Amino acid sequence: MGFRPNRSTVHNIFTVRQIFEESHEHNIDIYKIFLDYTHAFDSVHRNKLMECLKKFDVPDKLIKLIVLTLIHTRARVKVNRDFTEEFIAKCGVKQGDLYQQPCLAQLLIKY
Repeated sequence: MGFRPNRSTVHNIFTVRQIFEESHEHNIDIYKIFLDYTHAFDSVHRNKLMECLKKFDVPDKLIKLIVLTLIHTRARVKVNRDFTEEFIAKCGVKQGDLYQQPCLAQLLIKY
């Protein structure tokens, strides 16, 4: 369950409250953990990602295509209104990529 910009959190909060109330009512211990994924996509180790894809039986052809999108990745960081010099990104998945960012990082989390 996540909170997204420009979206209501009413349903998410309701769901969490219901879980807490039901567990209290039935005397069930509940544990909660809140994970901050802010930098998760930047810290993906690409070699581990390939291991993970193989473990989940992702076809070799798709793995090869994913690798091709990740090699020789160059990036710049925006600081205030200026950008840093370009550098080679050796870890992480591309941000803003609708396929790679959420799917690949979550596969690693499950791995």
